[in-house]
Amino acid sequence: YTSTSVILWPGNTVTLPSDSVSVSGVTFRIAIYEVTPFTIVTQTNDSSGNITTTYTGYMPDLINYLQTNMSFIPQIILVPSNNTYDDLIDAVANGMYDMVVADVTVTAAREEIVDFSTSMFDDSLQIIIREAPNINIDWF
Repeated sequence: YTSTSVILWPGNTVTLPSDSVSVSGVTFRIAIYEVTPFTIVTQTNDSSGNITTTYTGYMPDLINYLQTNMSFIPQIILVPSNNTYDDLIDAVANGMYDMVVADVTVTAAREEIVDFSTSMFDDSLQIIIREAPNINIDWF
């Protein structure tokens, strides 16, 4: 891991390929899924009773960063919480959304249906216990 902000394009180069497609002005239907801290949904009422929905967190920040640098038009769609991650994959495959920006796990079965970007946030689940050199615990 390095803390640089360099994009490596195909061919392991930092030069933007000349044959790349511009998405400037293109509207993308982007599905997001509410999961703290990745996407946090806040609704506020003003004095007139109007409800304003605000998205904060890592995923909305990423969408804003990409939109600023690539000039596409994001149509952000909050996916209902009763949808599963497999539902999101199927929705992209079937054209309901152009992309999903969420904490979706890459699996071999999902890779056969849709394409994934390079991982932007790696996470792992582990059991942590106090070190006890004389005791052998078989957790499985």
